[in-house]
Amino acid sequence: ISWSDNVLNNVLTIDPAVDFTRGSTISVALSQFRATSDGYILPATTSSFTVISTLPTATFTPNDEATGVPVSENIVITFSEAMNESGSWSVNVNGTVYNKDSAEVSWSNNVLTINPSTNLPAGSTINVSLTGFTAQLDGFSLNRNFSFATL
Repeated sequence: ISWSDNVLNNVLTIDPAVDFTRGSTISVALSQFRATSDGYILPATTSSFTVISTLPTATFTPNDEATGVPVSENIVITFSEAMNESGSWSVNVNGTVYNKDSAEVSWSNNVLTINPSTNLPAGSTINVSLTGFTAQLDGFSLNRNFSFATL
């Protein structure tokens, strides 16, 4: 624990010996204490926060901005952590929307595969938009866009 005191503010820093666990809620309670040289006593206070380490991310196959992608290519999205597969997420591929109820969609661990029922259009830019994905652990959201070009 350290204390810094300057004209503008006073800062109490608590640096635990072990990192907090992601997703845990930490409560800090300060009892009444003398905070200034003039004897002013601060009242007791409690505050809490939820620990996050990293937000979910996604990588794509085909890669973002890839060129020369075959029209029969599946779209594969690999998430950095488990996502809520049954949530109200969607993937928009050039105006065609896929969700948990789409026959062309499959999940395997943290990998979402979209196997369109027809080939992607040839010689086109394919825009993909992910919306509404949430991490299972803590509900953090992931919305992302990427694109690639077909042969």
